[in-house]
Amino acid sequence: MDFVCLAAGQGTRFGRLGTYLQKCMYPIGARPFVEYTFEQLRDTGLCRSLTVVIGWRVDQVRSYFGDDYEGIPLRYVVQETPLGTADAAARALEALPDPTRWVVVWLADTFVSQQDFAAIAVGHRSSAAMLLADPGLDANAAIRVTLRADGTVEECWHGAGPLVDRGLWRVPGSLFSRPQDRGTGPVEARMLRVLSSSIADGLVVDGVVSDEWVHLGSTYPSVEDNLRAVTDRLLTAPERARPAR
Repeated sequence: MDFVCLAAGQGTRFGRLGTYLQKCMYPIGARPFVEYTFEQLRDTGLCRSLTVVIGWRVDQVRSYFGDDYEGIPLRYVVQETPLGTADAAARALEALPDPTRWVVVWLADTFVSQQDFAAIAVGHRSSAAMLLADPGLDANAAIRVTLRADGTVEECWHGAGPLVDRGLWRVPGSLFSRPQDRGTGPVEARMLRVLSSSIADGLVVDGVVSDEWVHLGSTYPSVEDNLRAVTDRLLTAPERARPAR
C-alpha cells in the first residue's frame, strides 16, 4: 500500500520552536520526532512507497531523509500555499503512480505505531477508515466524531463525540474529486470536512479506536509539558504501543 505523511504545516501552536523548525523534525533524543513513526511503518512491512508533503522549512525534511528510508522509497511533494490538509493529501495522491488506489494518510506530528498502521491498513477492503482516540487524552481536543452502533463513522466534523480524530486515515484516491475538496477556495480544505461530506454522500468509514495518542502538536496542559511527555514516551519505550481495536 502507498502511504502519505503530511508535514507541510508551519506549526503555529508550537510557539517559538516553530520559527526555525519544521514541527515534525523536533529532536527526540538523537532523531527527529517523525522518524519514530517512519521506523514503525518500516517494521509493518506494508509500505510500498511513502510520499511526504512538505511546505514549511522544506529542506529540513528532505535533506535529512533523502530519497529512501531503510528500503522505503520516498517521494516529496511541496505544498507552496497552506491550503489545508485535504489539499496537501490531494497533491500527494496526484503524484502516485496509481492515484485511484486506497492510501493511508497521517499527520506528521502524531506518532503512529505498527499496530495502529496495521489496524487502519488491513481489514478494510471495501471501506475507508480513521483512527480515533478518547478525548480525555487531550482536554483541549475538540469532540467531533460520532460512531454508529456498528462502529462506522456517522459524523466527523461536527459530531457529538465522544471520540476525536487522531490524524490517521485510510482513504480512496477518489476522495478529492470535487473542486471544493481540494483547497481551491478561500477557506482551507481539511481532511475531516472532506470525510464528512463524503460520508453524507454515502462513503462508509470505519472508526478504529486507539487507547494511546502521542501528539507532538498538543498544547495540553502546555506545549512544554506535552513535549516532556512525548519525549518520555518515545525514549523510554518506543516499541510499546497499546493496540487499536
